[in-house]
Order: sequence, then C-alpha cells, then structure tokens
Amino acid sequence: MSGILNKNTADPAGDISFVISKKNLTQTCLHYPTAPGCHTDVEGIDIYGQLVIEVDGQWGPYLMCNPADGWDTTDWICGQECIQPTHEGCPPPSHGEHNGSHHNALECWCDRTARTAGREAAPHSGHSAMGDAGYVPQCASSFSPWQSKSGGTGCAKPGVEGKIYANLSGWSFDSVSSMACQKCHADADCTGWVSLDNLTAYLFSGPAWPVDTPGCVGGKKYDNPWDKYGGSWFGVANLGDGYTTNLWYSTPAEGECKNGAPLGTDGCTWRLVSELKYANATCVDKQADAAVERHGRACFDRCPHPLDRNTDCYLDCYRNTLMGDASQNITRIPPQDMIDPWVAAFTYDDPAQGGCPHVQPSEGPFDARKSPLISRPF
Repeated sequence: MSGILNKNTADPAGDISFVISKKNLTQTCLHYPTAPGCHTDVEGIDIYGQLVIEVDGQWGPYLMCNPADGWDTTDWICGQECIQPTHEGCPPPSHGEHNGSHHNALECWCDRTARTAGREAAPHSGHSAMGDAGYVPQCASSFSPWQSKSGGTGCAKPGVEGKIYANLSGWSFDSVSSMACQKCHADADCTGWVSLDNLTAYLFSGPAWPVDTPGCVGGKKYDNPWDKYGGSWFGVANLGDGYTTNLWYSTPAEGECKNGAPLGTDGCTWRLVSELKYANATCVDKQADAAVERHGRACFDRCPHPLDRNTDCYLDCYRNTLMGDASQNITRIPPQDMIDPWVAAFTYDDPAQGGCPHVQPSEGPFDARKSPLISRPF
C-alpha cells in the first residue's frame, strides 16, 4: 500500500486521534475478534506515509475512504458516510441524502463533491467527548444525572427488587465519582450510584425510583452502543481545536491532477507533489505510546503485565491517562507531549533520536480475509 489515491490523511494531531481510535479497536477485538477492522487494521502490518500534497483550497466535505467489502485493500472507495463500501460502491446513507450539516459534519450531495479534496475536524475536536458539566470524564460517556422526585436533578434509591451492593470512599467528589463510574461501568448488573456526602458512593443494581434528598448526587447508567469495553475514544485526548489542527482529509481519485498537470486542469483539485517517507506503524505508534506510558506510569505499574499493550488493564490505563483520572491522581497528558514524539518519528531515521527508519512499501496481492488474526490475550 502506498500513495493517497482514495485515501484519508491527517495532520499529526489528527493522525494521533486516529491512532487512539485504533486503541479502542484493539480493546474491542480482545472480546470480539471477528469485529470489523480486526483483520484489516492490524498495527503489525501497517505503514504510515508522509507526503506533500498541493490542493486548490476549495475544500469539500470529508469523504470516508475504506477498502471494499471491509477487506480488499487493493480497492479503496471514498464517499460521504461510506464506512462499509462494497465493490459496487458506497451504500446510501441511512438518514438519506441531505445537504447541510449532519452529525456536526458538512454534507453536499453534488457532482463536485466526488472531485474535491475533503476536510473536517477529527471527531470531537476542541472539546472533550466526555464533557458533561460537573462530571469527571470517566462518568460522562455512559452516565446521566439522576432525576429527583420533584423533577430536577438529584437522587434515586433502589426499588423493591434492587439493592445496594457496594460502597466506595474517596478524598474528593472527583475521585469517588471516577471510582464509582468505572466500577459500575464494568459491572453489567450495576444500575447506577449515589453519594450523600461527595466522599462516599453507593453502587446498586436493579430498578430504582427518584427521591428528594438534599445534597444527594449520583449517576444513572444508560446503554451506549459505543460504550462496550471502554467506549468510543474519539475526543478523549482533545488534541486540537479542529480549525487549525486535528484535521482529517480525503483525496478522491476523480479529483487527482494526472501526471503532474497543474491544478484546475480538466477540473482537477489536488495533486501529489512528493512522497517523503514511509515508516512502520509499530515504530511510529510506540513513540506516542511511550509518552502516555511515562505520564500514566502510576496506573500502568499496577497492571499484571504493565506494558502488554493488548490487555484490558493496559488499555484502560491508556484511556485514563488521555483523560486524566482523579481516582489515581493522574493528570491529563498535555497533547503536545504526544504530538512532538510523533513528529520526531518522521523527522529522524535514527531510533536514538526518536526516529523511525524508512521502509519501502511492498506491492500486493494482499487478501485480508486470509491473513492470520494476531493473538490478543485478555
């Protein structure tokens, strides 16, 4: 694989956002080895390319570019909301074709879109995806405040068939709520939690009913389809504002200027100027990983196998280091601490300088359906 024809690209912050989403995929594949992406998005056989592109600056909607039928990496297809194309093309969007904004992304269903270099912010740029006011990040992805009996936010207690089954203590509301949400999240029977003093939380299971209790706060767990085994990781590191950095791009084949032709020739909108470097994904990714591991060492050191990157314990620590975790006294890693080593991996070839050696892309055929699954122990 090489080049950017019918591919998605990004600036460094945007690429790291994608790497973080692959950590999410790794955690999913621990439990569902046949899930989409477990065969085709395997770090051990991936490469990254650093390229110089010239565009006309008339950006269109970002097009998702993916391999046909989820495996054929010799046939890439781009389109709006085109997550799972077939060899015949992109399926129609489930919500229909509507011009304007949808899910915070620009959509334009016209002939020009298929020829235009696309651009959009990486998901949840400029703010935390977990950012419900008053909640620590560990809570906001799958919990909402309880409603009191009088209709405002407040508290609840177990119903006749419910029960309190655990209590937790912390040194602040942030610490105890982080513990409560993580433990409740990991327990399928947990309905939610409450706290009367901001230092102690009670976890309960079964049905609950609202009550009016002064000073009572808590979280009600809701079913989030993205929240299995860690939840969606997009936005948890908040690497940029989505206007000047943390951007994703698409370069559809129909818009390419052929054979070095200048922009605008026959309506072309972008051209590849040069390919600077290709490097193994394992080498590049470990630069950002090492920064996270250093910052969150207090958490990783508590894992049975601290630096086994294919375990739930490692991946939970990774995510909590990106967000910060009050229950472990871990502050959020500064985005630049991840971006700088990522850039160095392309700037230098010498590993002693944090660089990654050049590699030469090999040419197929490659059929991901026949590739062995990488073992991912729990």
